[in-house]
Amino acid sequence: MKKFQKKALIKLFVTSGLAIVVLSAFSFQLDSGVPPLGNLLFPGNGVWNVPKEYPDQEGYTIKGLGNDLTVYRDEWGIPHIYGNDMKDIAFAMGYTQAQDRLFFMDLARRFARGMLSEVLGPSLLADDIISKTKLLEYYANKTVLHIKNSDDPSDQEFYEHLVSFTAGINHYVNTHPNSLQLEFQLLDYQFKPWTTLDCICIGYFMIERTWEYRDLDRFVTMSHLIEEFGLTNGVKYFSELFGNPGVGEFLPKQIPVNPGYGEFSDTPSFENNNLKNSLEISKSVSSLSDEFNDLIEKVILRSSHERELLEYRDDSGSNNWAVGGAKTESGKPLACSDSHGAWSLPNPYYETHFVDSSTGLNFFGYFVPGGAGVPLYGNSQYIASGMTTVQWDQCDWWYYDRVNETHYIYDGKATEFQTITTVEIPIKGKAPLNLEIKSTVHGPIFSDLGESLPSEFGTLPSDFGDKVIAAKWYCHKVMDFTSVRDMAYAKNLSEFIEGLKKFESPSSSLNYADAEGNIGMFSRGDFPIRDDSNIPSWHLGHGIMPYNGSAGEGDWIDTARYDENPKTINPEDDYVVSANQLAAGPDYFKNYVGQFRYRPSYRARRLHEFISSKEDHTYKTMMQLHSDTKSKKAEDFVPHILKALDSKTSKTATEENVYKALSEWDFMMDKDKSTPSIFATWMEYMEEETFYDDWEAYNLTSRLFPEVSVIEELIRLKPNSHWFDDLDTSSKVETANDIILESLNKAISALEEYYNTDNISNWIWGDIHKLEFYHMTGELDALNYGPVPYGGWKNTPVGCGNDLVQDGVFNPTNARRGAHHRLLTDFGNASNCYSLLPGGVSGLSTLGSPYDQFELYINGKYHTQHFTATTPQLFLEECNRLTSVILFKSGE
Repeated sequence: MKKFQKKALIKLFVTSGLAIVVLSAFSFQLDSGVPPLGNLLFPGNGVWNVPKEYPDQEGYTIKGLGNDLTVYRDEWGIPHIYGNDMKDIAFAMGYTQAQDRLFFMDLARRFARGMLSEVLGPSLLADDIISKTKLLEYYANKTVLHIKNSDDPSDQEFYEHLVSFTAGINHYVNTHPNSLQLEFQLLDYQFKPWTTLDCICIGYFMIERTWEYRDLDRFVTMSHLIEEFGLTNGVKYFSELFGNPGVGEFLPKQIPVNPGYGEFSDTPSFENNNLKNSLEISKSVSSLSDEFNDLIEKVILRSSHERELLEYRDDSGSNNWAVGGAKTESGKPLACSDSHGAWSLPNPYYETHFVDSSTGLNFFGYFVPGGAGVPLYGNSQYIASGMTTVQWDQCDWWYYDRVNETHYIYDGKATEFQTITTVEIPIKGKAPLNLEIKSTVHGPIFSDLGESLPSEFGTLPSDFGDKVIAAKWYCHKVMDFTSVRDMAYAKNLSEFIEGLKKFESPSSSLNYADAEGNIGMFSRGDFPIRDDSNIPSWHLGHGIMPYNGSAGEGDWIDTARYDENPKTINPEDDYVVSANQLAAGPDYFKNYVGQFRYRPSYRARRLHEFISSKEDHTYKTMMQLHSDTKSKKAEDFVPHILKALDSKTSKTATEENVYKALSEWDFMMDKDKSTPSIFATWMEYMEEETFYDDWEAYNLTSRLFPEVSVIEELIRLKPNSHWFDDLDTSSKVETANDIILESLNKAISALEEYYNTDNISNWIWGDIHKLEFYHMTGELDALNYGPVPYGGWKNTPVGCGNDLVQDGVFNPTNARRGAHHRLLTDFGNASNCYSLLPGGVSGLSTLGSPYDQFELYINGKYHTQHFTATTPQLFLEECNRLTSVILFKSGE
């Protein structure tokens, strides 16, 4: 077992240590929490105690363990647990997750509990204040108490599972007190014992991604458009750019996740026939717009976490699908999933395989470290499932007139503020902050947070005048986390659906396949039904924008649950696909307008195209689809570029070469090709040339920006749209054709300058499209991976997008988002079940670990799950290289 950390540690302290030495002279402790290097490097302290490899063998006698169990780590360091009881297996899960991911687990629980600034200093105080105000810890605590005191056998079993999992984490810490992960040494703080509350806080940490601020930005954008164009056109243009499901307006060319709910027109109307033109907008709308914008920019964006959520635009996304036996070579289903998001190291997911001999359950899946030892999804010998985000709207905002410090107006009546709780936030190097969290009838108040943020953040609004702004989140309640467990461990479709009925959040499209031959897709998640009976005509309703609480608007009057969610079981085409597109067809949205955010259909259309093209799919074709680089977006746009070039009376030599390259291109965004560079650069200039002048002129926020498919629809249906007119030129009114050619000219010039040649064959895509994984500590390059040339781009199935143009300047960034993992399940042959986790399970993987799986990822390869190894003996026969064995014996 090679000591792989030594060189990486040297690199770490050469690259980052020198800068710290200059700044700190070995004694000055930085605000970032980096400890004095003297302690960090002193023999016997700091990094010298960080474990350099997995022990060959460990053995422990554990009081309270029901039976003996064994953990084998395979050639990738992935734990394979063999036990006779799920409670015992939970103990081993806790131990192995702590061994690999203790620092990630600690930061995740600190995020959910609002405790980051305790160890990272006051720069993270805004994150803590917002987490506390979101009530993640508050409702996690209520959930733990509910489970602990419940008479329900399922809850009792789950609580015992939590206790055992927690004991496993703390056993690792107690037996390795001086050899915790490098990050603890870098930040110089001690790990506090894990609790069952921490487990549930991790659960709320995961579903927190359903929290939503875009309601506020939509209000701001709508207000500015109305101010510029008037009521009728302002609302019309908003719907043109962003859609409005409430009146049947959607992004173009959608192929819904679930068929059977009607089909979308290829030429949708942008008109809002329900708008009452005779009504005038209240004078307060403009001032409200300013206050919502101030809340985001002066308060919410002080949080690094919220800033990442709000400011990052990304056109990639997750995929999953299932293919029935009629379209596979084996006659049995295939199922695949690849969840996408911002990359970080270590990977936020964790692979584990276990066999429970008491029930025969054989399971391989993905877990969130610290998250109660409950899988998000995976595959067993019975079923397979995975998730993509469906984004049912589970969070709404309200504004109210303030009466005084104790009362506000709700539904026309003076109503007293309520204090939910008062909490203390410890701050490293400073006195703790006492935070009182107040609430309206709907939820916690955010407009008062400026009072709590420190002066270091600059000038902040201490209040918002006579207005109160509050939010309500569907997960402000006791949540049932047994649902995910019950789905993952189901033995058939009926049991899976029973678990699914309890599943509330995060709203997801879950693919399904089983050994009996069934396949399905379930766009699942509860979402509220709002009372929109008295909203003004310009308000789109359905929780799309904030409501006037003082006027009694938008109260939640019902909930759409499993029976109301769209679903597909064993369709005639014998396959199902989801790629964050619309969950259903237009007929569904006549009754339930719960989904306002969704992705363009490019990825979904490519998945449909690939799967429908064959009747003999195997695991190998599924691997190809996971890494597929074909851009349906390019296939849609390139004909418009060629048409625009055809309109020119003459072309330059470079334009002739570009024309030929584009006309012969197969639309594959492969890293060794040059044509992808031309298209992608043109596409980014096209977005800027179309909208940036309008965004600046009308003071619109870049946090809310039209999807690129809107441009394609405008070119196709409205080539003379005012959006194409360049507001910076007064001599002519530009059309789509003009902007297409101007963007192409800029792209050609930028590429010629960047590559220092007009030979387009040298404009290799992999030179400007590279992936890079950043360590969660952020600033230490030695802990990162990459950059590495990579294929695909935004809106391709492989989904690894970067930005090429910022504010008119060609300056390629590295891609920092993509697949967190890939799961492939073959019910025709269990030996063909594969997985991939870039970064690997080990928290040490960022220091050059042989377990990191990066080479697999960039080459489109996988590792075996060892799924057929249902006994320890079979595992030892099958595993190519055993890296560690842990024996847990039952005893006193």
